[in-house]
Amino acid sequence: MARVLHLIAADHRRGAETFAVELAEHLRRAGHDVRVLAVARSGSPDALPVELAGRSRTDPAALARVVAAARWSDAVVSFGSSSVLPGAAAARLTRRPFVYRNIGDPSVWGAVTAADLRIGAPLRSARVVVALYPGAADALVGAYRLDPARVRVIPRGVPEDAFEPADATTRRRSLDVLGLDPARRWIAYVGALSAEKDPLLAVDALGYLPDDVGLVVAGDGPLGEDVRIRAAHFGDRCRLLGTVRDVAGVYAASSVLVLPSRTEGIPGAVVEAGLAARPAVAFPVGGVPGVVLDGVTGRLAGERTPAAVAAALVEVLERPDDLGRAARAHCLAHFCMSRVGAAWEQVVADVTTTGPGRTGG
Repeated sequence: MARVLHLIAADHRRGAETFAVELAEHLRRAGHDVRVLAVARSGSPDALPVELAGRSRTDPAALARVVAAARWSDAVVSFGSSSVLPGAAAARLTRRPFVYRNIGDPSVWGAVTAADLRIGAPLRSARVVVALYPGAADALVGAYRLDPARVRVIPRGVPEDAFEPADATTRRRSLDVLGLDPARRWIAYVGALSAEKDPLLAVDALGYLPDDVGLVVAGDGPLGEDVRIRAAHFGDRCRLLGTVRDVAGVYAASSVLVLPSRTEGIPGAVVEAGLAARPAVAFPVGGVPGVVLDGVTGRLAGERTPAAVAAALVEVLERPDDLGRAARAHCLAHFCMSRVGAAWEQVVADVTTTGPGRTGG
């Protein structure tokens, strides 16, 4: 079996970093030896339990630690563009195969100065580039002149045993634990309170919904104070939980997930909610349309307005159980970790040579 280095930007609990940790656990169960190394410390009070290369991206000791970890490995996997340069450099210095995993919509995050030098060149050195959805693969190939034969589409995966449909007893218990009024139908927002996620739009949509509908927000971030100010207008109809480590109870207490993101790859929250048999309302950005099948597993809002989001939520709230069952079936078929992890096992097998024939460093 292979020794694999997962290189992430920082130790914060965001989608790409959390997936790297969860995939590492899957690969370990498959027999591989996997290390997860963060290039920099995030300063988050709820940091992931991973190794740290340095205090910041400019820490001169960080690259040395990344190179040492690469030398230990049989393959270096970089998650996202913030870790692509040190990952590709370390892989080249140690003559290890390099794998890059795209974490969002390339048409959005690729709009940076000297993108071909900072992103394209490292990607062209990769043995395999993993895109989250077909459109992302096409964008990467077109923008950075990649060999299509080296690009694979593997979506975000979520451990399916972590999220299951809630029965009536579990729902009542979750409502009680979270302090939510059981007489209300609750919409859940799960994720960072950041500009790209646009949580303010979710709060504003409450103004267009019936009084028996509430919003529970699980997450924190740069827009936290703005969300708190806006939520205060709705009193106990809007409950802010802050950072929640285990969001299974949030899905159990809610009827639908709202994801008003401006940009996304394959959103983990939608997959989690789907596995918990909760439909979602979102916008058709990035890989979202492949997860939220409009009218089947949820609704895709047409306009970026509170009224449009509310209208989509009303439709979903009319039949959350039917849509939720379809969401669970869809996520089990395409986005559970057992399926996604198996595809990654094949990537590892294809790029590594273990045992006596292992590439030297």
